[in-house]
Amino acid sequence: MQNKEPSIFKFYPNLKENVPWIPLITNTPTPVERLNKLEEYFNLNKGQIYMKRDDKNHHIYGGNKIRKFEFIFGQVLKKRKKGIITTGGTGTNHGLACAIICKELDKSLKCELFLFSQPITWHVQRSLLLFDFFGANIHTGGGDISTFMKALLYKIYKSKYYFMTPGGSPLFGFGTSLGTIGFVNAAIELKEQIDKNILPEPDDIFIAGGSTGTSAGLVVGCKLLGLNSRINIVAVYNDFITNSSAIIRNANKAIKYLHKRDKNVPKIKITENDFKLVKGYLGSDYGIKTLKRIFL
Repeated sequence: MQNKEPSIFKFYPNLKENVPWIPLITNTPTPVERLNKLEEYFNLNKGQIYMKRDDKNHHIYGGNKIRKFEFIFGQVLKKRKKGIITTGGTGTNHGLACAIICKELDKSLKCELFLFSQPITWHVQRSLLLFDFFGANIHTGGGDISTFMKALLYKIYKSKYYFMTPGGSPLFGFGTSLGTIGFVNAAIELKEQIDKNILPEPDDIFIAGGSTGTSAGLVVGCKLLGLNSRINIVAVYNDFITNSSAIIRNANKAIKYLHKRDKNVPKIKITENDFKLVKGYLGSDYGIKTLKRIFL
């Protein structure tokens, strides 16, 4: 297994001593693959489509959460916490990743998942089985807000547990920027691959936006590096959580966090001009299957 120090520590060396981090990613840099068949589908004569395979960044369960957790769990272990409290839907990928990493790091590190209702699909059924397999303790709730409040109340009685906001991202300005920094680092990794001619600098980058920490980090990283790629953030949660204000707030909070710990990090400012929020792909509600979309 490969555990590589984040590229962001090379760009800004002072961060290494001031930002918590532990090695979790076991395949980095994640591979970039050209999607030739998708290019054929869209009849692209000159354009090219690539995918950065972050689903392969971990030997058990890849995805964007592992990049966030390298920094968040670094803080958890530094503070000697006994467990993690977090929330998500019944089939939460965030919660499953949390359960897996808790078990991988230390069998005594507890994972307390507070789950709000979503339709019981095969994916959700699989997740429930995996929660149990990886030792997570399940607490059921109703809606997303009431479940979140239930988790906060639980934290009062578990003072030695770490409360991780949904998706590992700041929520309404509250919570750590460490998860966001995971994707500032991802942007640097992408820039290194561009410099090695693994792929050309993209005209457009598309990424899902839920709790917005992932997308905010990518926006920050690309602007710090001077990439001209337009970041298209496709909303996958309701407007209450996934909105331009949240992206801007989380991006600028991450910049402030980084600059405070290394003055060489420029005090740039993220605005709506630095990304495009794409709506219309969510469906009727969270976790509900939608019909196949017809591309025109």
